[in-house]
Amino acid sequence: MVSSRVALYSGKWTVRETDWSWAYKPDKKSITKTITSNSVDNVFSFTNTEDKTAPLHDEAIVVNTM
Repeated sequence: MVSSRVALYSGKWTVRETDWSWAYKPDKKSITKTITSNSVDNVFSFTNTEDKTAPLHDEAIVVNTM
């Protein structure tokens, strides 16, 4: 999970998720909310699900010791 806290001025804000992975699909591309000084719903939350049709893949790390 990745999160970021940002102070926003009052107004209408749109947050867009970047295309960060070819193996996961976002539930929505962007969220728009009106933020005021007394807003309770001020969290922009995205959920991604694994794309079962993506080619098999693996993630690994190698440390080169010289």
